[in-house]
Amino acid sequence: MNHLNKILKDLEKPRSPNEMKLYLSEVRAAVHSSREIYNAALLKKGRFKEFLEEFYPLCCFGQSRFCAPDSRMHIVLGNQGFDAIIETSEGDTRSLEITSYIDGKNDFLDGQKIIDRGYGYPRLNGSKSLEHHRKDYLDLILKNAHKKSIRSYDDSDLLIVVSTAYYFGVFEEDDRQFVALLRTELSKIKFQTRTVFLLILNDKCIESIDENIYKIDFSIDQPDS
Repeated sequence: MNHLNKILKDLEKPRSPNEMKLYLSEVRAAVHSSREIYNAALLKKGRFKEFLEEFYPLCCFGQSRFCAPDSRMHIVLGNQGFDAIIETSEGDTRSLEITSYIDGKNDFLDGQKIIDRGYGYPRLNGSKSLEHHRKDYLDLILKNAHKKSIRSYDDSDLLIVVSTAYYFGVFEEDDRQFVALLRTELSKIKFQTRTVFLLILNDKCIESIDENIYKIDFSIDQPDS
């Protein structure tokens, strides 16, 4: 485990958005260079949990229109009430809480099955239709969002991260209608935070992140874009 942690020993180092992206590429190269490291990433061992659930979303945020290219940012490990710090070149600092619905048990099973046999755990099994699975997923995302709304993040922004890979990407189907509904439902929740952002992780590359990140508007119905 110490060997694995050395790979991500400087995970909290402040970086510019471009440096975040370069570091992401370095870690990806390390993951694909070693079966041990690859397996650890699949199972989120060591600091790979924080890397995947906090660093990667922060890196995506840093590439978006909501973050200046000359900013400095880093994740903050621990229980301090926020997950990341972003500082502008003018010296303004804001904190960011990063949250997502995590199905830890199925994520672990998925990683373990890929290691054992080369393909993952069947998420959408049983008698339910795909539409029912998608509705259940939407409900779980909103349930997690409501939990976050109870806590006060008055001095922070909130970044809600949602992956549509299992429910749309693997079927090569468009997730835009799902995302539009999610944005509308999130706008109905009374969060105790400065700003709420929604980050969608799908089959689009990080260079296209502006197509998949939104600022939630609580005053009017969500726009089409």
